[in-house]
Amino acid sequence: MAINWDGLGSTIKSYFVTKSAPDRGTTAAKFIAMQYHVAMLSGGEMLAGNMVIKPNPVALENMIALSFTRGYTVWSGMYDSLELIGRGLQLYWMGAVLAPMIPPPGAIAVINNICLSPGQFFSMPLPPTLSDDLWVDVFIGVARTHALSLSGQMVVLIPTFFGPVPMVLPWFGYR
Repeated sequence: MAINWDGLGSTIKSYFVTKSAPDRGTTAAKFIAMQYHVAMLSGGEMLAGNMVIKPNPVALENMIALSFTRGYTVWSGMYDSLELIGRGLQLYWMGAVLAPMIPPPGAIAVINNICLSPGQFFSMPLPPTLSDDLWVDVFIGVARTHALSLSGQMVVLIPTFFGPVPMVLPWFGYR
């Protein structure tokens, strides 16, 4: 399976369209964090395709809310609203456990699967007058790039003449 980034962007855009005034508080933060989490459940790491099962969506929600709150205090110039959200994405993935369900080729079972590097988040300052649609498009773009920078390790059992032997395999990227 693969993450439906376009669907995630459309869902977030629809949320902002249905609000009478732009919602940049804890309600929006909770919505965006939950939609991101649901989208991540449809993806998997790029070695065997196992999905995340124990991330930290509350940390992501809190950083989105903080980013929106800080944005209110910036009256002119550029504000990097995505920098704090990027840190939230890293907190979401830090130490995340992935499902030990699908063994990679050559292995007979997965014992453990964990995200060790929460990835790199590359952001850019955005003008305060940026439309919701453009903000969501930029967010989806940097979140997609961030997912490709995740890495971790999977402990698997490899069949040998003497019986199964554990082996550590690295994985890179989440799609």
